[in-house]
Amino acid sequence: MAWWKRSRVAFLSAVVFAAGLVLWTLLAPRMDALDALWSLAPPAPESVAGQLLSAAALVTSAPVLFLALAGVGWWASRRRLYAISGAMVLAFVLAWSGSTMLASLVGSPRPPSPFDYLITYQSPGYPSMQVAVWTAAAILVVALASTMRRPTWLPLVGGVVGVAAVAGIELSLGIHTVTDAVGGALLGALAASVSNLISDVHVVREGLPGRGGKTAAVIVNPAKVTGLAIFNEMVEKTLAEHGYGQPLWLLTSREDPGHQMARIAVERDVDLLLVAGGDGTVRVVLGELADSGVRVGILPSGTGNLLARNLSIPLDLERALLLAVTAEPSATDLIEVSLPDGTQFAAVLAGVGIDANIMGDTNEDLKKAIGPAAYVVAGARHVKASPFPVTLSVDDGPPIEAEASLVSIGNVGDLQEGVTLMPDANAHDGLLHVLVATPHTTLDMAQMITGVLLETADGPNIARYTGSKLRLLLPGGAMCQIDGDVVGRVEDVTFEIRPGAVQLLVPAGA
Repeated sequence: MAWWKRSRVAFLSAVVFAAGLVLWTLLAPRMDALDALWSLAPPAPESVAGQLLSAAALVTSAPVLFLALAGVGWWASRRRLYAISGAMVLAFVLAWSGSTMLASLVGSPRPPSPFDYLITYQSPGYPSMQVAVWTAAAILVVALASTMRRPTWLPLVGGVVGVAAVAGIELSLGIHTVTDAVGGALLGALAASVSNLISDVHVVREGLPGRGGKTAAVIVNPAKVTGLAIFNEMVEKTLAEHGYGQPLWLLTSREDPGHQMARIAVERDVDLLLVAGGDGTVRVVLGELADSGVRVGILPSGTGNLLARNLSIPLDLERALLLAVTAEPSATDLIEVSLPDGTQFAAVLAGVGIDANIMGDTNEDLKKAIGPAAYVVAGARHVKASPFPVTLSVDDGPPIEAEASLVSIGNVGDLQEGVTLMPDANAHDGLLHVLVATPHTTLDMAQMITGVLLETADGPNIARYTGSKLRLLLPGGAMCQIDGDVVGRVEDVTFEIRPGAVQLLVPAGA
């Protein structure tokens, strides 16, 4: 999306502050009269006032502020507010580097000060780096409040007071002039505006409608959502902004990962159903919604979020919410998996063999700590080929016998960004995509993994099939996984495509 279409406020702010900074920089050498308005002489360094101001300068220095911003950014990222988290770091970097480059270009000397030993004095005078980074930080804190749908007046007032205090400290110490402080404020505002524009963060929300009569339900896996109170508030206020009433909240549990909750939503005939959880929660809910016609928006909250990644659904909570309330539904396929004890559904990928063993061995606590890398740790224990006998029947074709280590059945193609297992798979093509891997040695296994990672041509140990139905007969049994959930050993399992089974809200052209 073009930058000027993301946020008109951020775009116009960037233009205005850029023009203001250029004009102010050109006029700075002629601003002696303005600088003379601050007539207070710096206190003696050994005085109480001097020591307090020196301590305040240290506490408000750029490195200390960066650590504080990094902490807030980490807190926001834990709540899947990735856009605003990234904007915070970017704004600081732009303000800091911009002030350094501009100071080098302008070369304005510092005013003489008895506090020239301070760390905040060790750079050219114009513009004030401290004021620049504090201004950028203040604007991003306001943007964070806006993102969380919280009142912005308190952080706005706090930001103004904070920037004024930092400027006041520098002026009182005599290490900057009024011109330097104003230049820093303009640069900081420009850095924040550009960061918001790049990250698609909105400080001001324009022209959103009020409450309406549309109905919504939200199915949440509470084990996957950090900061439930903030999550709930963002969901409710975003829905209200787009014409929905108070949503129906439905929480999953260990005993029921989403079956009954989805049925309740169907019975209520809601206009919109939001699902917050990992791929396991999503597949369970989508399976219950098959052919119901319910519009479904996914709020990715798991470790892999493979369906969301494959369908270009944003991982950022606010973006995913806005997509869900504005996008048009797209008929999306599911895979129906017939097991001896019943039927389940896959939205991403089902598999028999090594991948199920890896899923079963992956530590859940490690997944929370290091994310998808936990699968690599578990996979290291399964590098050795472990072939098992299998008979495949694709549609009405003749049975195919193989000694396989892995049989994967895909609805979408990517395992992770840059790792494509099914290059031709598409969740809208009405086809099963099947990969049969038959490595017999550790070297075969290494070559196969390398081929998948580098997306080179398939070697002799990989065969691919497409169709609408696949039956696997496994005389000795093998472990089976469905969208990352291990369902146990199977000897007879059937996979069948359900074309356009669910109405997912995805980006246009995803």
